[in-house]
Amino acid sequence: MKLLSDLVKIASVSGNEQELAEFLVIHLTSLGFSPFLQDGNVVVHITGENQDEAIIFNAHMDTVSAGDLSSWNYPPTGEKAGATSDGKLYGLGASDDKSGIASLVLLAESLKNSKPKNDVWLTFVTKEETDGSGTKNFLSRFSKDGWMKKYKKISAVICEPTDLEEIKIGHRGNMFIKITTYGDGGHGSRPHLVKANAITQANEIIKKLEVLGSVWAKKYHHPILGQPTLAVTTISAGDASSPNKFAESCVITLDIRTTPALHHNAISLLKDELKEFDATIAMLHEPGLIGDTDSDSEIVQKAKLLTGAKITMSVGSNDLGFFTEANIPGIIFGPGAYAAIHKSNEYCEIEKIEKAADIYRKLI
Repeated sequence: MKLLSDLVKIASVSGNEQELAEFLVIHLTSLGFSPFLQDGNVVVHITGENQDEAIIFNAHMDTVSAGDLSSWNYPPTGEKAGATSDGKLYGLGASDDKSGIASLVLLAESLKNSKPKNDVWLTFVTKEETDGSGTKNFLSRFSKDGWMKKYKKISAVICEPTDLEEIKIGHRGNMFIKITTYGDGGHGSRPHLVKANAITQANEIIKKLEVLGSVWAKKYHHPILGQPTLAVTTISAGDASSPNKFAESCVITLDIRTTPALHHNAISLLKDELKEFDATIAMLHEPGLIGDTDSDSEIVQKAKLLTGAKITMSVGSNDLGFFTEANIPGIIFGPGAYAAIHKSNEYCEIEKIEKAADIYRKLI
């Protein structure tokens, strides 16, 4: 599919979505729509026959980084990206989430000559992979401009990869936390003079965190969202070019996935657990919200009726949480290949792009 190929050719790592946004504005304008930019997002409002109800489709423009380019068999971005083989199109973001973007553009094309049953909003947002500020900013403006009060009913579809085989209705919250330990500097030949070692302190903290993660998994288990998780994802200290110098600090980063009972207490619980150490604990950015849509919601039941897909929960978090906070029921349902996301040689099954667009049109 040429459209998806064009999308993956454009590099759009989080924070650098402008070129892709400009491409979408030009393309959607050529279809006869009036897209507008809003805090970096691209938004299209299509007026329906029933203007008391609306459905918001949400796909993100940003991607993670390509990582080690030598591990890619196909170019991730650039003019040679978008190679196809065995019904799959390869490239960075092919599944997450440019397949969703392509489906929404096809959806728009199918609606250009006939009014939909109700209002439709297409939102192509920034920074889902980092802090979700694109969707957060859209919903803030959506409310301030009076749309939230105008509609008697609003539903949302987040076009994240589910292979069109699952309707995901919730996810845990997430926090990315930095723990910094402190110690004495000194020459590596005189360890007896180092009273506090930042690295060994970090090691002791990691041991405690492993135990704490197991405790939290049992104590804060949620019947729908499952158990929270606590993972040490990175550790860094010192300068590799100076192996004879003790590091004066060591940084650990954590990826914590939360359930409701834990979400607002995680930081205070961590500080209490680690108070014996010379360490600081800080949030890397605003915590990701918990997504939670009632399985009996109309959007869930109608999507299930249309597709027969099973209703599940998402392991990873995404922008559904912002819709939950705004009291807008939503589902996570998109054409991307879930198994391929955030990996080298990311791909999407091409046939699912048009299939998703057709399902979205029927859902409207």
